[in-house]
Amino acid sequence: MGVLRLFNVAPTQLHPNSWASMQVFRILCKYLLLFPSLEIFLYFYSSRSGTRSSWSSLISRLKACLLSPFTSSYKNFKGGFFKILIQKIEKKYFYDGNVPKFPFYWTSTPLKFNSWSSHSMNAEDRHVLSVLDILFRKLPTRALLRIYLSPKMEKDFISMSFCKFSFLNKRILTLLNFLSDFRFDGCYKS
Repeated sequence: MGVLRLFNVAPTQLHPNSWASMQVFRILCKYLLLFPSLEIFLYFYSSRSGTRSSWSSLISRLKACLLSPFTSSYKNFKGGFFKILIQKIEKKYFYDGNVPKFPFYWTSTPLKFNSWSSHSMNAEDRHVLSVLDILFRKLPTRALLRIYLSPKMEKDFISMSFCKFSFLNKRILTLLNFLSDFRFDGCYKS
């Protein structure tokens, strides 16, 4: 929600690769027991918008490219959207009081944003960033999403090797193995 609000775009205005990156970043932080924040996510991305009232997308920073794109080319996705009617009981997911959490309709003024500086992060976010900096770059977004949807996701996740340094890799795998029975739901900020 924070990305939509900051960039001033509707959910359908954001490119599908950007949605995949946001979801996999959240999943990755969840399994590493890290609190994902907008600031940390935007350290790895900047925004790009086309002409007025067009698509917006997140672009990885060259030297800080954490995730690979879900796919190199999306085709025929522009007509595949649906309409959501918000019932009174579901309103809390879309509104803070009476204020929308993000734009519901395409906007003509999406924000162009250059990535978030680590110098402007709080100490907790800088710590999370230091943990993420241990990981390899261009982690496979599609594979991580597939693991999340797998019935044996903890085992599959633990079996992936993420770290640059083998001794750190063993530490993270040991931690994840130890915590694999722990339920992560509610353990991080949304």
